[in-house]
Amino acid sequence: MAPLEDGAQWMTCVFRTVVLGVGIGLGSCQPALAYTRGYELLAQCPNKDDLFDVGLCYGFIMGTVETRNDGKTFCIPARGVTKRQIYDIVVRYLARHPEQLNAYAATLVLVAVAASYPCRR
Repeated sequence: MAPLEDGAQWMTCVFRTVVLGVGIGLGSCQPALAYTRGYELLAQCPNKDDLFDVGLCYGFIMGTVETRNDGKTFCIPARGVTKRQIYDIVVRYLARHPEQLNAYAATLVLVAVAASYPCRR
């Protein structure tokens, strides 16, 4: 039984990696196409029961941050900040600001990250 269980664990790991990779790819290609409004993003991000939703959400957030990282909108330190922390910042921001959830999802991602990592002027 042990070899079958190891194989199942391996397949689960491969599946999670593929789903995360697809989510990141979709998010980084065209962030605005994945979600239109903040409430759509918030509905899928914390859904830990559906790895595909989490992968799409994670990819959308990271894709938006990466494509809009101009050093003017927000300034994430070069070291000490993980992508998971950025994901958590965005999800927490969305949950705490329900009055803003009709705004564009990409805009809310940028606002959330800028609130946590403003650029010093």
